[in-house]
Amino acid sequence: MIFVAVFELDRVYGGPEEGGWWFTTGDLMKVVKAFPDSDEEKAYDYSRRFNRTLAFRRHEQRKIPYGRLPIQSVNYSGGHYQAEVWNDIPYSYPEHTPHYE
Repeated sequence: MIFVAVFELDRVYGGPEEGGWWFTTGDLMKVVKAFPDSDEEKAYDYSRRFNRTLAFRRHEQRKIPYGRLPIQSVNYSGGHYQAEVWNDIPYSYPEHTPHYE
């Protein structure tokens, strides 16, 4: 099966001891649709349409003063959602905190 799932994205600080890098996390919110393996293109089309709807909602929220900030902002406080296509059961990511040497 191929799954389309919605994640809430966040940026997490890796720490100054390793060069001050950031990484993206995805908190699984909901699996919205499942497709047979033979319908991969349909899954990607569905994901793109879902993301256009999510982008429209983010745009509408920006009209409100003090609305959601972009994920790149240091003052970001959540609320950025993204649909993704997975070829396996979706899960929150990363599974392990990255460590760079």
